[in-house]
Amino acid sequence: LSFAGVFAICYLAHPLLEAWHRFVSRRKTPVDTSDARPLAMSWYRRAMSRCYDAVCSLAAIGTAACLVSTPIVAAHFGRVAPLSCLFGLVLLLPFTLTVFSGFTVVVIGLVSPTLLGVARPVAEWLAAALLAAVDFCAGCSPVLSGWSSSACAAAYVVIICLLVGSIRLGKSTVWSTIRCGIARWWRAARVPRLAWQIILAAGGMTAAGCAALAIATADRNGSLRITHLSVGRGTAAVIEFPSGEVWLYDCGTNRNYDPGASTIVPFCRSRGIGRIDRVVLSHPNLDHFGGIFSIIDEISTGSVAISTLFERLTQPRSPAQAMLEELRRRDHPIERMPLWAEAAIIGGVRVETLWPVDGPDAPGTTNDASTVLRLTYRGRSVLMCGDIEEDAMIALMRQADVRADALVLPHHGGIRRNTPGFIAAVDPAVCIRSASQRTADSSKALREAIGSRELFNTADDGAVTLTIDDEGLSVYGFLPGESGYRYTIPRGD
Repeated sequence: LSFAGVFAICYLAHPLLEAWHRFVSRRKTPVDTSDARPLAMSWYRRAMSRCYDAVCSLAAIGTAACLVSTPIVAAHFGRVAPLSCLFGLVLLLPFTLTVFSGFTVVVIGLVSPTLLGVARPVAEWLAAALLAAVDFCAGCSPVLSGWSSSACAAAYVVIICLLVGSIRLGKSTVWSTIRCGIARWWRAARVPRLAWQIILAAGGMTAAGCAALAIATADRNGSLRITHLSVGRGTAAVIEFPSGEVWLYDCGTNRNYDPGASTIVPFCRSRGIGRIDRVVLSHPNLDHFGGIFSIIDEISTGSVAISTLFERLTQPRSPAQAMLEELRRRDHPIERMPLWAEAAIIGGVRVETLWPVDGPDAPGTTNDASTVLRLTYRGRSVLMCGDIEEDAMIALMRQADVRADALVLPHHGGIRRNTPGFIAAVDPAVCIRSASQRTADSSKALREAIGSRELFNTADDGAVTLTIDDEGLSVYGFLPGESGYRYTIPRGD
């Protein structure tokens, strides 16, 4: 994004400025010089002219940077603010005044510190006014998503192409050079018009056939995709089934920000996800459900699924109780998942609820009551454990076959006495950790428990994506972190 901004400032701001000057010059009326003002006013005209040129230059720079950055933002986040260029021009004056006042305060502080008591409040007031103006513009600016954001980004790309074409190369522009080159090649090639028509028709038929083939094979070549987002010490896993159904397993963090608005919703926009069919909340801890309402407000959301132990273990006047009451007030559907449910098939994926259970082995703490899911597709599986601890791990190993190819480490990779035994029972080829602690800073006990298995950590790798398809199971991180590559397990039987 920064490279694109620098490119826009260096190469596109000048064509924009020239286009503005041509537009203004066409609308100017002839000036009657017979009644010219006194020469004493020439300094004023020169000053105003220079200010006007400076404002136009800054406006061209801001507009060019906005034009280039908007398609990139749309591609990564699926959202576009179409009036950002306009609001950038509106904020130009308060921004310039704020920067100028800041430098003035610095100079005054170096020359005469006693005058800071007068200059600093003015600079602080201008900075506060700038922030208020930014908040006002943000509240007034519409935000487009889906196909409308793509259309807006495409329009911006067209404008960028026109600006690039107007860049001068010597005495001609880029477009003139390209047009002359094509014309010379066309005259030299002497290709009959019928041949060109045949080539274009064949190309169109080939493109249509490829599109039809892609649509016909979409379901057969579908994949299960699970993305563990980087939310610090918390959990937010977006599960995309081959059928197009989308689940969200937890949506919280222990950090002081909203993971729904800041991370989960932008990720869903970037993936083109317009609806989350089910939100599974593993247990009633804030770092696993804190972003639920910003998600519901921004994205069409199906039922919120909780186990029957979720409410039983929710403390009075706790954040979990407030969350449930707000869901009921909004009349949002709450689904109670049966304990130890039979496996369900979702889009060809076998979804098993392995924990919690009722009866003598029923957990007595919120962490041990976490919902444990195992998803199996095309011979490969992943186990998602929530925050289960020692008692739950012992009971789970005693009651079920917990083997899986990939393991999301329990309780963000925290070590308990039987964690090494649980990892050995699951026997994964790759482990995923959703945490704020980097692998290099992790305890020696965790590294010994994992052994030679591959470890992906959201603190090192950013969002960690697990995909199961025809080729097998693959895991990779968004950032070149500790793992730094894609780890693949071939498809099982």
